[in-house]
Amino acid sequence: MKGIGAVLLGGIAIGAVIVSVNTLTGRADTADGVVSRAEADQVVAGLLADEQTGVASPRVEAAAAKPGWRWDTYTDVQLQVPDDWAQRLWAGPPDCTEDDWVPEPTVFRPGGARPASLKVCLKPKPARQVAPSVVFGGERPGVVPLAGGWVRETRKVGKLLVTVTAGDAVLRRQILDSAGVVDTVDSYGCAPRADRQVGRPPANGGLKSVGDIVGVSICRYSIQGMPISPTGSADDLRFARLQAGSRLTGGVADHLVRDLIAAPPGAGPTFSDPRTCGPATGPDRGTEFLILRVQGSAHAQDVLYRYDGCRTNGTDDGSALRQLTADTARQIFLGVHQLRQYVPALDKLLIGTPPPVR
Repeated sequence: MKGIGAVLLGGIAIGAVIVSVNTLTGRADTADGVVSRAEADQVVAGLLADEQTGVASPRVEAAAAKPGWRWDTYTDVQLQVPDDWAQRLWAGPPDCTEDDWVPEPTVFRPGGARPASLKVCLKPKPARQVAPSVVFGGERPGVVPLAGGWVRETRKVGKLLVTVTAGDAVLRRQILDSAGVVDTVDSYGCAPRADRQVGRPPANGGLKSVGDIVGVSICRYSIQGMPISPTGSADDLRFARLQAGSRLTGGVADHLVRDLIAAPPGAGPTFSDPRTCGPATGPDRGTEFLILRVQGSAHAQDVLYRYDGCRTNGTDDGSALRQLTADTARQIFLGVHQLRQYVPALDKLLIGTPPPVR
């Protein structure tokens, strides 16, 4: 299947993990530790729903990942980095070269903003590199030597620039050589795009009938950031782009599904202040949402997890609408999914009721 895959919420759920243009695989957390994705894939058959026929077809399992590394995905590009690297947002290069450094090994995704500064760069100074980094972005392809033997290399992967800064040439090459374009789903089972106009996931029986939980892929989407189309077409609003993916297995995955099922019915938290929510008759999709891809022993089930709206926040497994809860939010918005902006529904769940808008 060619071209960028997109999750069609009205189609069949993709229950298995796995397939990318690379032949590497990531790692998955369990309740008791960490297992390789190759081990997880022996439990879950490598199935991929064909977008044209809706029929799941077997795919070859990916090779084991380099021990101690993980996958990171942004839009339709994925690559591998060491497991212990941090996650941050990237708002572009700093104004002054002496500020061009990071305190710890980090993967940067586009987003955030740099605060306005009155600092004046009187003369160019060498960047004081401290730790390696990866940026899903960059200025132009090429290799830039830095002070102290460090090198910044930018490559174009598909339509996206990827920049790696490191003092270790082997590390830099390993990361860049692992990068590839996601054709259908990434190594966590997440498609590069998701259609926001399709209202509900397929009703495959809902969460209550999936059986024993094998795993849950967490796919976070947004329409913010870099546009898919350079022309700014309507597709930029219809199709949300993958911001990050991850996968839970074992007791952690089972705990999350049980808490999803136990949530109260209906929508919530909800908000109605017209100054922040707009007219009640207008669309209420928000700019971000999650698709949870639950793989069970009986069947797979996609769950739409909306948290960035006013009236439609909640989960939808195609059979039942349930409210968001603090229990599920605490298990999801960690690590690569940790939010770095104000989201009223999650703030209300995790912090408390927000003050009125004045």
